[in-house]
Amino acid sequence: AAAYAGCGRLSEGLRLQSDTAGAPTLIGVTPRHQLLAHLVAPGVGSLVVGLPVALGGSLLLADSPGISVAHLALTCLWILSVLALSVSSQAWGAFRGSVPFDLVVSGAGPVITVLWYAVPALVVSVVGGVLTGQLATGPTWWPFAGASFASFGVLWLAVAGLDERTDAHRL
Repeated sequence: AAAYAGCGRLSEGLRLQSDTAGAPTLIGVTPRHQLLAHLVAPGVGSLVVGLPVALGGSLLLADSPGISVAHLALTCLWILSVLALSVSSQAWGAFRGSVPFDLVVSGAGPVITVLWYAVPALVVSVVGGVLTGQLATGPTWWPFAGASFASFGVLWLAVAGLDERTDAHRL
């Protein structure tokens, strides 16, 4: 959740792109290329903050009994995967659109609205928490693979949302 919140301010370009989806771009690139360009700032910002924290924590744990070099390497890979999940969740949140009308009129409008906008942060919190628990049990590849798989899945949802929003404005 901290990684998600940390890269949130750097993801403003994603939200602005979502607001203007379907309009001609100023520099003539495709919407998908724009999406990738807008992922650079939150990605680099997450690396600048997250990687030193991960390496510092790994070095502090290096002197602990029972911590191996493989465990430290997997911890750093896991941190990179969770940061990628945070950045892709920002993209997903930007391109999901508004709450579907059917959900709002179901009677639980305010609750559904809050949950709708909280889902990307909840995904990062739940997946990151579960994978952190798994990593704490010992050096396995599973947390790294799980975070990577979740990151690619969420990025796929973001691209699908981008395509839907872009196509909705075409005549």
